[in-house]
Amino acid sequence: MGGGRQEMMDINTPDPEYPARNGQRTDDRNIINEWLDGKDPDRAKYVWNLEDFNAVNEEETDYLIGTILFFIFYSTVILPLGTRNPKACLLELIK
Repeated sequence: MGGGRQEMMDINTPDPEYPARNGQRTDDRNIINEWLDGKDPDRAKYVWNLEDFNAVNEEETDYLIGTILFFIFYSTVILPLGTRNPKACLLELIK
């Protein structure tokens, strides 16, 4: 759990929360998709927000990956700008 979504997605993949922003990888790799490949899609889950995380059924999930956006974490927690607090979401993910 954790890590920046943008660093896991290639430059041609739009962010699910901010579609105007693409990933930052220049090696044509999407680490999220690579992780999901070969796993049963009914048993492997990718979550990027608290709502999706809370919807995960532990009994039906063998593999779980979760990401956050570092620039949002950095700008709202380290540099207190804006009103969102992704640190709270990250804390929820690792409880």
